[in-house]
Amino acid sequence: MEFSKYDLFAYQIMEYLISERNYQIVRVMQHKNDIWLINPQAENFPVVRIASSHERMLNVEYLRNVHVVLLDMIHREGRLVVFQTNPQAEPIHNEEIIEVYCEPHKISNPLILMTFQQLPHIVRESNDIGGDIVRIMRTIEEAQQRNYERTMRRWKERIRPKATFIALGIFGVLSFFTLLIQSLCRDKTAALILSGAFYKINILAAHEYWRLLTSVFVSDSLLNLILQGIAFYYIAKSCEPYYQKKHFVAIILISIFTGNLFLLATGTNAVVIGLAPALFGLSGSFLIRTITQRLYRSIVINAQWVRNGILLCLLFVLPYSSALTMLGGFVCGIIMGLLFVKKESLRMLQHHTKIATVLMISCLLYLGIFQNNEMLVDQQSGQEVVRSLRKTPLHFYADYLETCYNEAYK
Repeated sequence: MEFSKYDLFAYQIMEYLISERNYQIVRVMQHKNDIWLINPQAENFPVVRIASSHERMLNVEYLRNVHVVLLDMIHREGRLVVFQTNPQAEPIHNEEIIEVYCEPHKISNPLILMTFQQLPHIVRESNDIGGDIVRIMRTIEEAQQRNYERTMRRWKERIRPKATFIALGIFGVLSFFTLLIQSLCRDKTAALILSGAFYKINILAAHEYWRLLTSVFVSDSLLNLILQGIAFYYIAKSCEPYYQKKHFVAIILISIFTGNLFLLATGTNAVVIGLAPALFGLSGSFLIRTITQRLYRSIVINAQWVRNGILLCLLFVLPYSSALTMLGGFVCGIIMGLLFVKKESLRMLQHHTKIATVLMISCLLYLGIFQNNEMLVDQQSGQEVVRSLRKTPLHFYADYLETCYNEAYK
């Protein structure tokens, strides 16, 4: 097979992109000789096409369709760059496609050098075109194998649910500790309150705002602890690979806070415990990721949604659960899912979402703390909490709670 110097230029560009910029070759079924490269980690141009023929056998519609399919496959957005090495090729007239003519020490579009700085030094003449192409093909094959192995290691590292295991371990240890604390009380409700459950009168009268977070670490039985642990493991494990660790942790913590804030803004003084707001928050954010990245096309993702949906339904039947905390967690998850999506088309929506979120949190805090004076209180449970605290060295806090309860009962 005879190669032209334009073919050599194309192979030189391909070698540079694969060896130094971690791109991977993609074969298009309709035209197997058409060279496409993808790199999901590329900041500006995740999809690249290289052409060396002067024949225009591929129209603009074909290029756009392949570009869209490849972007969907790697869950990215970005413009298409076509590196053309044959100056006789017919120009592509389309604003969505950047066409760059490459010759030795000459690039038609200098702006592309902001991303591919070494490009002018890559394209060069040769006296042995065939030999150079054979050498480049061997180098590309080795680089492809290295990139594939590197990608697989990164993917395995990414899908290993480290944050899920750490969060599950913290939840398990603290929940088991609260079960030991509950042995100090004869009254079940008082035992949960003493362990850190959500209880409005303690939050508002005694200013124990930490209960907005500690309620998730409280379980009323070992069976409840095991069921919640199983639900958290499967739901969190399916969501973690799609988020940075800091975003994953933020979704959990803020969903817990917002879910309990929804309950605080109502007039009910219920005892609420459990991981439900965190699990619904993760599900809400994962729902946004499923829609925006079109993950619903995957059979595996659909199976995960069926399993997670069953687990979420089971949370409704657990004792001391609240539909309001679940709703609040789910709403928070949707909001954070929108904010964490990297899509140019959603920038305006994300801006308005931030404003709406600030207004929502402000209203919930105002209703929950400053306007919510109606509290259904249980004096017997409160007295039992005080008596249990007096059995410990925390006599000063028992006196403080007794004073707060007396003020609230008036």
